[in-house]
Amino acid sequence: MIINSGLAGFTPREVALISLLARFHRKGKPTPLEFQSLLAEDDPLRLIRLTAILRLAEFLERGRNAAIDDVAVIWNNRQLFITLIADEYPAVELWQARRNAVSLVESAFEREVILDSSAVTM
Repeated sequence: MIINSGLAGFTPREVALISLLARFHRKGKPTPLEFQSLLAEDDPLRLIRLTAILRLAEFLERGRNAAIDDVAVIWNNRQLFITLIADEYPAVELWQARRNAVSLVESAFEREVILDSSAVTM
């Protein structure tokens, strides 16, 4: 739909990246597919990283209840620490993100992901 309807103001390369992000935002391993010829040399890495961030955001808001107020991120050479800031412990959001997004984030950023919340477990 994105490719066929076009997006005013975006180059064909950008439209290809946006359409691939939309395609892989919930599942699958992001690959350039038939758009390889439109993409720049570093776009496959850009695609997997942007998809990982979008997928993590998608599953952190899976309950559609705005349970997460903010996210704090710290990383080093081996690990990526993601702390969810919430008033109540976001059990469903943590479960969904761990189940559906963390492995892609780990492969995209080549770091172990430690995902937790600042809220107290009840």
